[in-house]
Amino acid sequence: MPGKVGFFLSIKASRLNKTVIVPFVCAAMFFGTRAWAAENRAGAELRNVLGVHGSAAVQRLGDGRILFSENIDELLIPASVFKIITSLAALSILGDDFRFVTEFYRRPNGDLLVKGYGDPCLVSEDIDKAAASLAVFLHGVGNIVVDNSFFADPVAIPGRARGSIQPYDAPNGALCANYNTVNVVRVNGHYETAEPQTPLLPFALRRIEKLGPSQGRVMFINDSLDGALYAGHLFKWFLGKHGCSVNGDVVAGTLDQGVDRLVFSYVSDNRVTDVIRKMLRYSNNFTANQLLLVCGAKVYGPPADLAKGVKAVKGYVQDTLAIRGMHIKEGSGLSRGNRVSARMMIKALDIFYPYRRLMRFSQNEYYKTGTLKGVSTRAGYFMGEDGRGYAYVVMINSPGKRADSLRPMLREIVRQDAR
Repeated sequence: MPGKVGFFLSIKASRLNKTVIVPFVCAAMFFGTRAWAAENRAGAELRNVLGVHGSAAVQRLGDGRILFSENIDELLIPASVFKIITSLAALSILGDDFRFVTEFYRRPNGDLLVKGYGDPCLVSEDIDKAAASLAVFLHGVGNIVVDNSFFADPVAIPGRARGSIQPYDAPNGALCANYNTVNVVRVNGHYETAEPQTPLLPFALRRIEKLGPSQGRVMFINDSLDGALYAGHLFKWFLGKHGCSVNGDVVAGTLDQGVDRLVFSYVSDNRVTDVIRKMLRYSNNFTANQLLLVCGAKVYGPPADLAKGVKAVKGYVQDTLAIRGMHIKEGSGLSRGNRVSARMMIKALDIFYPYRRLMRFSQNEYYKTGTLKGVSTRAGYFMGEDGRGYAYVVMINSPGKRADSLRPMLREIVRQDAR
């Protein structure tokens, strides 16, 4: 076939004739057309469900090719998928190996001062271990003095409902315990702890009885000082358990560097990656904003406050992610003032991919969901049949529609590309 080169050149070397070439080419065209049609159908269905107040994007990681997009630059309310942004900022500002510390100081009058630095995961087991270590060399103390001054007071998080008993509305503070919640059950008309490792102390019980929940995890803390006092009561109880008598009460105070003597530092077992894993798994708003606040204190100095935290995360988004125009009001996604585009989220997901295992995983998908009234979002990664990762985001800001209903269409787009 004179003059025929390129594609036919390799065929000629194999001594194939037209009867082989023609069916081969036709089959390739046929299956290619079928794949294109399947992708096109999935895309059309996606666009139909998204409507004017929805956006979505799918990106093949590695080469960055966008396989699907709709309203990709529209700024929408992200709800809890915003925690991915906060996670990235915390990993960058604090570092993967960062661990929270709680410090203990002995005062000349025998009081024990506990100073918190925003550990969101300080729970009864940690307090038990810290108390056991302290009781080795402290056989008695006066008051337990709780120092909450590393955070400004109050810290008002936009979108957090005051008066709520829901755990996701827990207030932030520098010294907190058990996420500012208690888990209870009712037995014969009386409240008991639902967690054997956590005593139901009078400080908590009085408040629980006033609130009157049937059972479950209850947020009973009014503000950051309340949270610090509850932590102090737990320290008092656990010190007594380990043989260190507490002869005074639990009171608020601040560290006096000139006279208070550091006697022990409790370093959390959790690295910041562990904190993020727990936060993403349970979509913990309290933890997300603890991270944002601590990032602010790290960059701009204590006391931590919302303005510094927002400024620190914005700085990361603009300087490291090179994203402009994102609206950031707080770190959890509670605020409807947070606004993000699908393109911004895809860029963040591209950077977060090495940390994807910190997210929930099911059916070959790493994911984070978000829900507010009239808002449904989902973002994460599909793993293709070829082993390649695909980042995706769906944000719907209209009532009656669910982001997770679009997963089959998103999967089909990925499946066709990965074949």
